[in-house]
Amino acid sequence: MNIATEVKVLVVDDHPIVRDGLRSSLLVAPGILLIDVCASGEEALEKIRTEIVDVLLTDLRMSPMSGLMLLKCAKSIRSTLQVLMFSSYEREEEIYQAYADGAAGYLSKNLSSEELVKAIFDVAKGQRLFSRQDLALIEERSQRKALTPRELEILEMLAKGLTNKEIGRALEISHLTARNMLKRACEKLDASDRTEATRIAIEKGIIVLE
Repeated sequence: MNIATEVKVLVVDDHPIVRDGLRSSLLVAPGILLIDVCASGEEALEKIRTEIVDVLLTDLRMSPMSGLMLLKCAKSIRSTLQVLMFSSYEREEEIYQAYADGAAGYLSKNLSSEELVKAIFDVAKGQRLFSRQDLALIEERSQRKALTPRELEILEMLAKGLTNKEIGRALEISHLTARNMLKRACEKLDASDRTEATRIAIEKGIIVLE
């Protein structure tokens, strides 16, 4: 998209006060063309089907259609649409899911009008706006999801000092099977050996020692 033209923005929030505030801020922002301010995800999808929209700014927690559900539906209609999620709260699973489903960014509602406008222009240029803390969380969750439940179990036992034979007995598998599972876990964590795998898993919160 040529950023020299106006960025066409669609806003979605189920709180009237928030909608009014965003409307006031974006209507006077140079370089932004506010397409509409919608009260629901369903209403927004109708606009996306009939209007040219560059950036969708949506609340995360809405009912009956959540921001995450709207993200998926909107991207299925127009894959090039840049979707900015914003919320007053931060939950790890929501941040991870927003990133995984293709959101362009995850913002706090505490942003100033100037910061919000800058974020809209940034994602319109193709940037993804997730904080360093969010990216670290996303990386950790990706690794956790890549590891199987049995591999996580083996890493936890390894961190407690158990040998392959002891792990095998505890899980009722052979020590060779335990060793092979541990090898796969090391590969997924980019660890050179069991000691490094344990360290990485603990540091990233993939396993938690009691």
